[in-house]
Amino acid sequence: MGVGGGLPLRDIGELLEEVGLAGEEQRGTLAAKGQRELLVEVGLLKDNGDLWVEVLGLLSSPEPTALLARLGALRPQTWEVSDRDQQVWVLQGETLVMVPRSSNVTPATVTILPFKYPESLEQGRGVPIYLGTQDPDMCLFCEEVDRWPRLWLKEKNILDLYNQVGPVRPFLFYHSRDGNTSSFESVAFPGWLIASSQVGQPIFLTSDLGTTNNTNFYLNLKA
Repeated sequence: MGVGGGLPLRDIGELLEEVGLAGEEQRGTLAAKGQRELLVEVGLLKDNGDLWVEVLGLLSSPEPTALLARLGALRPQTWEVSDRDQQVWVLQGETLVMVPRSSNVTPATVTILPFKYPESLEQGRGVPIYLGTQDPDMCLFCEEVDRWPRLWLKEKNILDLYNQVGPVRPFLFYHSRDGNTSSFESVAFPGWLIASSQVGQPIFLTSDLGTTNNTNFYLNLKA
């Protein structure tokens, strides 16, 4: 169990991974070392005794919300996103498109931050997060166009969304894990997930699951 009867060590690692603060390959640090070393390794904690005392208190909390909010504010992690066909998210102008992975392709730098107040949203659908890009700073959001949900990128700093006191629903997604893949469901349009299909086409929203559309993605932590 965690310090002070808090979450088990493996659950801390899973939570950090779900909200985009650690990669699956770093979870072995928990088994080999422990909670403090994991947080240092992913860049969320320096070897600072005072801050570690604060983190210990958060780890001892019966709910992970305070922990996730505190760690998320320290340093957003950056990711590359790919699908089952080895296509990666690539930024073309203000659009994320799917391009086959190769040495000549530069994947988009994707940022993830958790929503600080997940208890205010529907439970059991996944961890609510904001999804953004770096260089330039933009965020994914959903809106209705001609009575259909659409997925867009909008110029927005992800930290501005993170610091809002309430949910900015068009920009929020429920992040769910299925083995080593992730799915992202729109909070504003429940049942609609981020999807990819053909090479060179933008990512989009779909409610048509289990077809040729892919809604499961791999998150690869950038160095």
